[in-house]
Amino acid sequence: MKDGEGRIALHIAAHRNNGGVTEEIISMCPDCCEVVDNKGRNALHLALMTNLSPDVALVIQDNSSLRNLLNQKDNDGNTPLHHYSISARYHDRVLNSPRVDKMVFNKKNQNAYRVLRRKEYSVVDKKKWEDIIEVQENFDFYANGRVLEVGHDEIEKLYPTEESEEEWEKKMIKEDNKAAQAHLVVAALITTVTFAAGITMPGGFVGGDDHPHPGSAVLRNSVAFKAFIITNALSLMLSSSAIFIHLIIPVLPSDDDFFRKRISFLRIAFRFLLFSMAPMVLAFVTGTYAVLAHSNIAIPICIICLSFFPILVYIYRKLWY
Repeated sequence: MKDGEGRIALHIAAHRNNGGVTEEIISMCPDCCEVVDNKGRNALHLALMTNLSPDVALVIQDNSSLRNLLNQKDNDGNTPLHHYSISARYHDRVLNSPRVDKMVFNKKNQNAYRVLRRKEYSVVDKKKWEDIIEVQENFDFYANGRVLEVGHDEIEKLYPTEESEEEWEKKMIKEDNKAAQAHLVVAALITTVTFAAGITMPGGFVGGDDHPHPGSAVLRNSVAFKAFIITNALSLMLSSSAIFIHLIIPVLPSDDDFFRKRISFLRIAFRFLLFSMAPMVLAFVTGTYAVLAHSNIAIPICIICLSFFPILVYIYRKLWY
């Protein structure tokens, strides 16, 4: 029985990294391992497409009867090794068998090495890089692509030249600039809102010269108000940090590693921006509760605002699982 994407129970268990269910299905129905989904991906493809620990991938690759899955291509020509290169996880035994063809190319004329090159460089990618390029003599092959026995014009179209790399980087920079502009606007709005909330203070200020602390917040002794101050300050700090990163990116030195540095800084700024949204919502919830603590609408308003977090978890699971 397949779902709308052509996946069977084995595919779903592998994609969710459920090792026990995967082993049980394979033991009861070994032939289902040959089944692929609508995009031509087998269970090993899907097991390596998740950012969870690659436990199921080890179960499949260690099964001697499933060795034919190691180098099987999907509809885009990608083998499990291509998907493993994209993932954010690493294990020293995953696809590190001599039976794995590390020189295979997909339909975009990319091997696993070139897939890694187009990612933000990390410690995990370095380990994968070392596993893929085991023999130094083969470095040029991994770096430059395959040799095609066709005419010169066809080679120019398919061979990844330095010019095509530069064009790709320019295209990526143009797309990143559009995203960065939107992120900068959002970060500025969050900074403005949190700054204004911190200055105005929920509940107002103490007035009159006869008070021992004139000008202090009326709700300064409320636990909810204290939580508001902390979460509001955290949101302000994170959004301001994101703005600062966007401001220093244009002055980065234009060296050979400029493209990677720029991508790295943009991703850090994006994470700061995302992380600033959660304390901003919490600041609104705690500030509202501090003011309306004795009202019967305080709890419903807090529940409505806190529904942001289940929505956030749902979107995260849809993107990553």
